[in-house]
Amino acid sequence: MQKTFLKKNLDEAGISDDVIGFVDKMAVEANANTARLWSFDKPLKRVATHVKAKVAGLYCINGENLIESPEKNKAEDFTTFQG
Repeated sequence: MQKTFLKKNLDEAGISDDVIGFVDKMAVEANANTARLWSFDKPLKRVATHVKAKVAGLYCINGENLIESPEKNKAEDFTTFQG
């Protein structure tokens, strides 16, 4: 209901062709799982898993939502994602 109300106000203001939304990016690194190796000396820790996921998303109020997984997480790539 709020989305419809906002879209109606945008049409009345004459800016219905502009896309309004919220954009964000994040990188999740799941390497908290460690394995301890038995040793006579100080025990060693080894990373058991190393997964890094990068996601950029756009939630549009008056357009289409978009989710993308870029290869790199640089500022230039984020600018390209924004259009």
